[in-house]
Amino acid sequence: MLGRAILPNSKNLFARGTSQPSRGLRKLHPSETADIVSDLAERDRPVVFRLLSKENAADTFEYLDLETQKSLLHGMGLDEVGPS
Repeated sequence: MLGRAILPNSKNLFARGTSQPSRGLRKLHPSETADIVSDLAERDRPVVFRLLSKENAADTFEYLDLETQKSLLHGMGLDEVGPS
């Protein structure tokens, strides 16, 4: 999976607290971004998802399997779910 190939570098970037991964994520197709999100630990999924634009996040969400969608929504908290 693409996510597993990119993940080691992504984890290092997140650990440093930089928003640089958002640049790389913008270049990926939403299905590829979904693959990366799915491969992350549950606690890391909301962090990556928040880096996406609203449109890209919506497109990416559609490619996630149901369990990953549930995990992501739970990790984001109910106050962030729904129309803004």
